[in-house]
Amino acid sequence: MPTDPFVMPGTSTTPAPRTAPPLGTAPPLGTAPPLGMAPDPGMAPAPRTAPGPGTALDPNTAPDLGTIPDPDTGPDAGTTPDLGTTPGPGTAPDARTTPDPVMGPELLASPAGAPVPASLYAGVQQFYARQMHLIEGADADPDAWAETFTEDAVIELAGDTPDVGREAIRASVAAGVAHIAAQGWDFRHWFGMLDVRPGEDGSLRTRYYALAMATPRGGALDIRGSLVCHDELVRADEGSGWLVRHRRLVPDGRPGD
Repeated sequence: MPTDPFVMPGTSTTPAPRTAPPLGTAPPLGTAPPLGMAPDPGMAPAPRTAPGPGTALDPNTAPDLGTIPDPDTGPDAGTTPDLGTTPGPGTAPDARTTPDPVMGPELLASPAGAPVPASLYAGVQQFYARQMHLIEGADADPDAWAETFTEDAVIELAGDTPDVGREAIRASVAAGVAHIAAQGWDFRHWFGMLDVRPGEDGSLRTRYYALAMATPRGGALDIRGSLVCHDELVRADEGSGWLVRHRRLVPDGRPGD
């Protein structure tokens, strides 16, 4: 009588839980049910275990292919993120949320009265540095300095008669430069604590402190003025820089700031 591969010799013939045969032991040929034979309905299926090395796979004990996830019965497509939410390779980004590559976010208009972007702030600082260098030293150029003002510009010093118009400003500064040269002074200007705010019309409003300093040759530094300055700046016609439309100067110790 052939040995049942699922019953160890010398034990009861009552069907026992099926276990893998000892390693290296191949089950006798012919013990597997013929292909196509239905399993005995009165016998509970035995636990499926891996056969030992060299053991042929019983087609009736192989894993049921139905346990492999069917791609047609997988997760509902509705639970998968909608690919339409991700821009495709040919999809252009929304221009409303993308910084302009030419203008850049730093040049976009700021709300009136709000601080301006750092790049615009730096541009105003450069404007003032260039402007004041034009009336300092041996290369002082009052004509070029006057060109940094609009044709109808106004400079008012608290308590004095204002200079109105570019030509009046040119004459006034030319006289000042000539006086400094005649004294043999080194004359310097320092602007600091600059605050820049945009106006509703695209102009800029600035407020800053200014020191005017004179040093005679071989002498000591003398601070000739300490002022609070208020400017209104507008774009030059070609849009390449700024011009002063109005400048109000308030020396320390005088009312008006």
